[in-house]
Amino acid sequence: MVLNVPSKSVGVKKHLEVYGLPLSLCNTETRLLRIRIIRALDLMKKDIFGASDPYCKLCVYKTQRSTLPVCPPVPTKTVKKSLNPIWNEEFIFRVNPSENRLVFELYDENRITRDDFLGVVTVFLPYLEIGTEGSNCRLMAKSFLLRPRSSRSRVRGNLHLYLAYLPNHLNPRISTLRELPPTIELSSEQHQQQQQHRSS
Repeated sequence: MVLNVPSKSVGVKKHLEVYGLPLSLCNTETRLLRIRIIRALDLMKKDIFGASDPYCKLCVYKTQRSTLPVCPPVPTKTVKKSLNPIWNEEFIFRVNPSENRLVFELYDENRITRDDFLGVVTVFLPYLEIGTEGSNCRLMAKSFLLRPRSSRSRVRGNLHLYLAYLPNHLNPRISTLRELPPTIELSSEQHQQQQQHRSS
């Protein structure tokens, strides 16, 4: 499902660090991928009082069958008391498009007990068509159905994500967004506005 990115009145938090593959796993196929975790809709109630405190945790795995991530999980902020949280957080990840797997896990944060599982989205990069920013393809956010982790998991809802590769000529070995050209440091929303302006 393709959908519009939320209004620009909701600010985008951009993380300056570049995450993902360690340099030792980089090769000629390695690309920089912009990942914007926009929001979730209609999450399962986990707290006694009817709301949840959801956050999203992103991991990268080397292949579809790998059981260990290639880097520490990267979390979003926690949104308090919401079943329709808006994060609007943007990350840049080093990935190999031909083999890597992205896993987005949602949890309800608890202070005392273990965090409750709210659902998972798995994106196997070779199987998903992802455009490149600055190209002629239309780039839009997509909605992904949250899946259970096991037969006992009770989950529901959708996760809205924006995924786009940065231009091919950029060096994937950078460690911070400060090393990118200023014209590349656009949020996905700003990029969409530029694309729409060019096509009008």
